[in-house]
Amino acid sequence: MLTSLTSNGAGAIRHMEKIGGFAVTRTGATISTPSTDRVYSPISEPFVRILLGEEESSLDPSPGSTVSLVGQLALPCVCEVSPSCAPLFSDAGAKVVSQGITWQSLYLVSIGCYFVLVEPDRQAGGDGRVVTRCSLERLSIEKDPPDARTDTTARRLLVSHQSEARSPPGLFVFEKLPDPKKEGCLIRPKQWKSKLDVWFEDNKAVTMAFKKVQEQIVTAKIDRGRRIQTYLAQNKGSSYPRNLAMYKT
Repeated sequence: MLTSLTSNGAGAIRHMEKIGGFAVTRTGATISTPSTDRVYSPISEPFVRILLGEEESSLDPSPGSTVSLVGQLALPCVCEVSPSCAPLFSDAGAKVVSQGITWQSLYLVSIGCYFVLVEPDRQAGGDGRVVTRCSLERLSIEKDPPDARTDTTARRLLVSHQSEARSPPGLFVFEKLPDPKKEGCLIRPKQWKSKLDVWFEDNKAVTMAFKKVQEQIVTAKIDRGRRIQTYLAQNKGSSYPRNLAMYKT
C-alpha cells in the first residue's frame, strides 16, 4: 500500500476511509473480512520463513536420526519421560524408574542453529540418536539457584520454547493449549509457549550448560536479525497486488 501511495503522490489518502473489509491472497484475489477499515495483504513465503525462523535444510538434525558426538560439546543431563513421550526413545535407552517416574539419560548438544537432546548409542561409540530438536532463536532459559533444593544436588535448566506451531517439540509441554483466535477467514498469529526441565548433576554442571546455551541463543537471534535485514535490503519477494482497482485513483 505504501508503494501505491508513493507512486501517486499520496493522492489515494483522500479515499482511505472507503478502503477496507477485505484480505488479498497471494493470487491477487480478495476475501471479505469483518474489519471494515482494514486491508490485509500477504507476505511472500520466503520472507515468512525468515521472519518466523522456519528455514530448514535437509542437513538439519531430525528426531530419530543418528548424529556424531565426536568433537561436540556434549553435556550429560537427565529428563523426565512422560508416557506420551516414551515413543521418542529407543528400547535400549538408558532409562531409570524412580517413585513411578521414568528418567532418561541424554546429552545436550548444539548442532548448527538447533538445541538438540541426544540419546547415547551404547553400541556405536561416539554416536547418538536425536530425541528432540528446536531452534535456538526460539528459546529462553533460566536455571535453578544454588540453594533451590536441599534434598538433592541436582539442578534444572528451565527451557522455554515459543512458536506459532500448535504442537510443541518432543518432550516439551505447553503451558496453555493453543487456542487461536479467528476473525472471519483470518487467524490471528500468536506465539505459543512450551517448557522443558533438563536436569544436571549439580550447580556447577547446570551453570556451565546455562552459559553455553545462552551464548548460542544470543548468536542465533543475531544471525536471524541479519537474515531479515539482508532480505529486506534486497527488496525481494514482494507479493503486493498492484493491479487492484480500489488502490487506483
